[in-house]
Order: sequence, then C-alpha cells, then structure tokens
Amino acid sequence: MGNIPAYLLLSIYVIYLFVSPKTIIFWPIFFLIGLVYAVYTLHYWKKHQGTFNIYVSLGLLAASVALFGFTFMDYFMKMIFSLII
Repeated sequence: MGNIPAYLLLSIYVIYLFVSPKTIIFWPIFFLIGLVYAVYTLHYWKKHQGTFNIYVSLGLLAASVALFGFTFMDYFMKMIFSLII
C-alpha cells in the first residue's frame, strides 16, 4: 500500500522514456520531486519495513537520479546554446 506513489512515478518515468516530450523546466522539477520522495521512502523504510518495498524505492531512486540529471543538463544546455546563438 505504501508503494503506490512509487509505482505511479515509475510508470510516468517509463511513459516519458517512450514519448520523450519537449524539454521544459517542468520535467527536471518533476524528477527532482521523485528523487526527494525516493530518499524519504528509503529513510522511512528503516522504521517500517513491512509498508515499503526496498527494491521499488531503490529503482525509483536510480531512475530519478538518471532522469533528473539528463533532463536538467538537456534543459541547461539548450538555454546556454539559445543565448549564444
């Protein structure tokens, strides 16, 4: 029951990978929120191991770090190159 937000975030991440929408500031912020939620879940898992699945939380953490880094750098580089050109 406690992993429903993690499953929802992971499903949105998979849809993002297949659709690959236009890079706007919304996506890095969204993936940062997922990263914060994954860290919170992993911290909370120590106290209540039966509520959260550690593997789903670790998968969410790995996907959030990768997608946040990619989308942030993509957005940052597009902003820099648009200022130069």
